[in-house]
Amino acid sequence: MSHAWLTLGVAVAWALTVHAAARTVWDGVYTEAQAERGMELYAEHCSRCHGDFLDGDGADERAVALEGVTFAENWESASLSDLFDTVARTMPRGAPGTLSRRQTLDLVAFVLRSNGYPSGNNELPDSAELASVDIVGRDGPRPLRAGAGVRTVGCLAGNAGDVWTLVRASLPVRTRNPAASSERDLDRARAIPLGSELITLTGPVAERQSGLGTKVEVKGVLSLIDPPRYGITVMSLQRIAPACQ
Repeated sequence: MSHAWLTLGVAVAWALTVHAAARTVWDGVYTEAQAERGMELYAEHCSRCHGDFLDGDGADERAVALEGVTFAENWESASLSDLFDTVARTMPRGAPGTLSRRQTLDLVAFVLRSNGYPSGNNELPDSAELASVDIVGRDGPRPLRAGAGVRTVGCLAGNAGDVWTLVRASLPVRTRNPAASSERDLDRARAIPLGSELITLTGPVAERQSGLGTKVEVKGVLSLIDPPRYGITVMSLQRIAPACQ
């Protein structure tokens, strides 16, 4: 294969990956048939705790609502992978992990439909693609605020004391998970293009030296909002590419 064709192939693959990373629950990511199967499963396994109408008005007072404002606030800017993993790991109460992966996907589809997200032509897949679909409101994510959990990617630059800098960073976006990303989520981070933000990083720095000059994913607490300058107190920093380009 010639160098030109190889370069074109890489460019096309990168463009397709970035496009996939930009999907949201408003893009029709489940089917009506899948949601119908999920509705039957919900009535059998979930309604006793979460209520017949997903409003949390069930027998278990600890169960939260799975629709409306509560769902939006709890899951905004999470990915469908986050939602799937939580359902698979913790539900149903009293017998967590007993549902099959297909049953869990069907339940997620039903929850999406119950929250007004549109159906489409393809079922939710049992694949890493779930990590590339974000849960956001109709008008997109809410504006960032200080104290929000966020993630971003950028080039790790020099430090002064305990303060490091992320240059050419992407715009920070909300995250529900401050822990180090799984390999599946890191693949998603690798597809995010660099941006034009300048971010000050504070917090423990010992693990950062090896990432100097590389492309990294940062998760943490937003401490400063002054676009294009931001500040993040780091909770997780992972190298995602050996060169920052």
